Formats: sequence, structure tokens, C-alpha cells
Amino acid sequence: MVEGLSVAYRQEGAGEPVVTPTAYLAPFAGRPELRALLWALRSPRFEEFDETTAGLGRLRATPTLTAWANRDLLLPRAEMRRLLRALPTADTRVGDPAGHFLQEDQPQQVAQLAATFLTSTTQPDRHDGDPGHGARTGREITMSTKIDPKRELRQLYRARRAPELVEVPALAFLMIDGHGDPNASPRYQAALQALYGVSYALKFALKRGPLQLDYPVMPLEGLWWVPDMSEFSIEHKSDWDWTMMIMQPAEVTPELAEEAARTVAGKKQLTAATELRLERYTEGASAQILHLGPYADEGPTIERLHAFIEEQGYDKRGKHHEVYLGDPRRSAPERLKTIIRQPIRQR
Repeated sequence: MVEGLSVAYRQEGAGEPVVTPTAYLAPFAGRPELRALLWALRSPRFEEFDETTAGLGRLRATPTLTAWANRDLLLPRAEMRRLLRALPTADTRVGDPAGHFLQEDQPQQVAQLAATFLTSTTQPDRHDGDPGHGARTGREITMSTKIDPKRELRQLYRARRAPELVEVPALAFLMIDGHGDPNASPRYQAALQALYGVSYALKFALKRGPLQLDYPVMPLEGLWWVPDMSEFSIEHKSDWDWTMMIMQPAEVTPELAEEAARTVAGKKQLTAATELRLERYTEGASAQILHLGPYADEGPTIERLHAFIEEQGYDKRGKHHEVYLGDPRRSAPERLKTIIRQPIRQR
């Protein structure tokens, strides 16, 4: 940010900054000021924006540019979506990488964006008789958002070979249910095709949409269980119930997921796509371990994890959870990576 300030506040044609980084940060130098800033950051009151959001509709016929920072921790992407719904005709671009003070983190990017927008809105191809005079949508300006949920949640997707305790927050997943041995079930294969098909359809829909959000499709995950988990055994796969799922970013809405599912079901003849649901799943306190090798050899790794849970003074609860970091179609069996996770509770 300091580097950005030296550019953003430099007077036109002069060599010295108008406002120095030191002067800019001075109001936050004392403990009371820092406490106030931290309080504001931790407890944003988004309902105070309702009046502003309600008034945005008046700008529908006016050329409007909105810019958002892809790493803004104070105003999350959910707020961006809310504003976009109120102002759908705006040209919206997202700075990358940038925090809450976009104009300071990326001053040159913002300046170029503003110049391009102002130039395009003053071209003589506008017509006073057009009820949408001055309004354009969908211009391609080189600002985009790239996120990597796997990196943001690295503690959940980069497990170690030694057992460890983790806290798993509520996350949104595309899910589909089934029963029986996955190695002998046509429904299981159809479920995977549907999950991947719709997940990629959502990825491209968000990338091409107003948010221009780009992200990698997350790994396949599976919940495995039997009615009485004390009888759960990897030797009796035909008794298993399962839920296969792929995590989705917060920008995926139920409406967007339903539309993608209908499209995939129609174009690819995957009727299983219509059975997918978008659901938030919470595990909370859990223990996990990384298994290297074929899925059929997970037994000793699972035993190590269960022994660790016992030693730490916890009981198992919930469903057996696996995260498949490797692709069996492209990786040798001995190189497959699987995170094995088990929700736990205090005794």
C-alpha cells in the first residue's frame, strides 16, 4: 500500500508526493485509533448501506463504472453482488490484487480503468433519442477477479501425513446422494459426471458474467456412512450410503446452480444433474490425515486417525469424509492423495 500511496498522491508534473504515506497513516498510529479501526473492521454494519442501495436505481440510464477489490476483507463479494443487483447496467471490474483501498493498492490500474471508461462514454455514437442515452453494458476492460478456495482453505486441502485437529467452517457444496459399492454402481459414475459437468458450467458462467470471477474447480469429496456408524467397515462397501460433493464459491447461488444443472442435463443427457442440490455443510471440530496410495489401502491410515482421536480425548461423530486430491484416471495408484477426515466431539 505504501508503494501505491507514493504514486496515487503524487502531484501531476511534480516529483514530490502531495500526501506522504507517513502522513496518511498518522491517524492510525495511536492505540485508541487502532482499536476503533479494528472494531469497525470486525463489526461492519451492512444494513446501513440499504438507503444507498435503494437509490442506485436512479443511475440505470447513466453511464456508471464500479470497481471492486478482490481481497477486500471489509466489504466481501456478497456485498458486491447486492450492489450489482441494484445497478445491473454498470460496467463492473475487479482489481487484482487489491485490498479495501483499491485506489491505493492499484493506483495505475484504477487510473487506466477510469480513463478507458471516460473515453468510451464520451464517444459521439450516443443518441439523445435513445431512452438509455449514455448507458452501455458489458465492455471488456482488463480487470478480473481470480480466487483459489483451495489456497484460502489450505488447512483443509493440504493435510499432513500425521493426524491433526482442524476446525471446518460451513461451506457450500453441490451434492448428490446414493447407496452401495462405488466400484460396482452405475449411479455412482453418473453422479460424478453430473457433479463435474455442473461445476464446470458454473465456473464458466461466473467467469463470463458481470463478476468476471475465475477460480479452479475444487476437488471431489465424499461422505460415507451406514445407519450405525459403529458397524462402518471398508470391507463392506455394498452397505454404504454416500454423498458425493464438490465445494462451490460463495458467488454460486441456488438459482445459478439450478440453471447450470438444467443446461448440463439437456446438453449432455445427464439426468443425474437434475438431482444435484446446493447445500451448506458444517462439520466443525474434526481430525484429519493424508493417505498416500490406492483407496483400497486406506485401512491402516483410518486406524491411525481413529487412534489419534481416542488419544486426544475425543469421540467420533458424524460421517466418514474423504477429499480426493488425486485423479485416479491420471495418477498411478501409489501416487493418489486422499484426505481422510472425521468429525469429533469432546467426551
